[in-house]
Amino acid sequence: MLQFLSLMLLDDESKGYDNACVSGAMTPFADCTFCGGPVEERRVDYDYRRKGRLLIMKNVLAGVCRQCGEKYFKPDVLKRMDQRYHDIVDRNQKPEAVVEIPAVSF
Repeated sequence: MLQFLSLMLLDDESKGYDNACVSGAMTPFADCTFCGGPVEERRVDYDYRRKGRLLIMKNVLAGVCRQCGEKYFKPDVLKRMDQRYHDIVDRNQKPEAVVEIPAVSF
């Protein structure tokens, strides 16, 4: 059962990304390591799971394979997601929203 569910938005300024990458002018990602397909940069929602908790990150910049959908994140984005997790879980900062979802054992 999930103990924690929150909704969070990562903004452009906090990551310092060039909007040219988002518009498709260039791609900083290599081809997909799973299927070999092309990887394009776009905004995604990502379920960040850690220690039995779930933090839903909205609008995260990622590389996404156009064939299989595998997601890739730059190191600074991963670091920012980890920082946001600790801000909420360890430092008691308030998330943008809290949602409830049903959880079942399978």
